Amino acid sequence: YPINILIDGSPLEILDNVELQNAVEGKLSVCDEEDKIFYNDNLVLSPIKLILTDAPFPFDEIEEANVTINRIDVKTGVENDSVAFITLFNDTTTYNLLELTNGVTADLVDLEIPEGSYQFFRVYVENGNVLLKDGRSFDLKVPSGNASGLLIMPKNPIIISENSLNEYLFDFDLSQSFIPKGNPNDMAQINGFNFKPVIRVTNTALTGTLEGKVTNESNLPLEGVQITVFASDTINTTTFSGPAGNYKILGLLPGEYFIEAELINYQIYHSDVIQIETGINEEKNIELSNE
Repeated sequence: YPINILIDGSPLEILDNVELQNAVEGKLSVCDEEDKIFYNDNLVLSPIKLILTDAPFPFDEIEEANVTINRIDVKTGVENDSVAFITLFNDTTTYNLLELTNGVTADLVDLEIPEGSYQFFRVYVENGNVLLKDGRSFDLKVPSGNASGLLIMPKNPIIISENSLNEYLFDFDLSQSFIPKGNPNDMAQINGFNFKPVIRVTNTALTGTLEGKVTNESNLPLEGVQITVFASDTINTTTFSGPAGNYKILGLLPGEYFIEAELINYQIYHSDVIQIETGINEEKNIELSNE
């Protein structure tokens, strides 16, 4: 607290659990009978936690990739119905997403909201910024991002209950969010970026983790190896190995995946099928062979 909700189109600041319960109960009598019922009969609050990570950017010349988030809401029903949004995060904050790789996360918010079923999150992104290692900086605006927000619907329903973890991972995909203008193979010819945020949201209680170490044939760690995770023929996410050759990918839904690993002067590595299970850290070490 405080959190902000809309009632009949008007904003209302809620300071504590009592005010929230009164606000909800005050509108129950006027709810349309055909509206989706998502609160329990007796209003019960349970915690929800949001954390942020990113799928890294495939350019060595990037010093920082910053994004400023203004607000995050959660909502049941459909986008334009009369059911109010609940504001979870309302604190304009800038994050350097390059610092959130290989399992590193940043806490966004940890609070309590009414138990029930919600359909989607709405994320309000004010702007972005890319700083290149040659000193050039590009300030970026997201089209309508600050005005209407980005609607994000996880593959699994957002169920908030007392006996659940209720932790949601917001994975910012930099490679799809920051699109270079100019020749992407020559950073000297990059003259800007298009900024269209792509965010994947998963409930960490329903996902698994893939991690391991990348080495060469002499068992020495390799840094900067691009590791691409595929689900069937579709790219799911990417990451890069760190200084010790380690990599870690969070928030993978259960299922079959395979990975490719590539680094200049080495043969591209193709894995067999990797099975990801809920709550399991699957280990997959990679050895790259010289060309």
